[in-house]
Amino acid sequence: MIETLNDMSPELVKQVSEQSLTLKSMIKIPMLLCISTAALQSGLTIVVLKLLTELGQSGEIGSHWFLSTLMLLALGASGTIQLHMLNLAMKYYN
Repeated sequence: MIETLNDMSPELVKQVSEQSLTLKSMIKIPMLLCISTAALQSGLTIVVLKLLTELGQSGEIGSHWFLSTLMLLALGASGTIQLHMLNLAMKYYN
């Protein structure tokens, strides 16, 4: 559908439907949202890894075991969401 709309001239799209012009300009917004979400998740992953690295370097990771466990769970969830969002973007917008 994206390729079809991109290949059509605006006059032809307008002949089909007035609302199709809006669709043509907004059709890639979900892809941008998927990629933006993946980028934000990547940043979150880096922050969590930095926190865990600093805790390990300072030798305080054992005394902050609850925080470390929580951060490891957040790291796994963040990585999974990032992978899922990138796969969605590639699947539907490639």
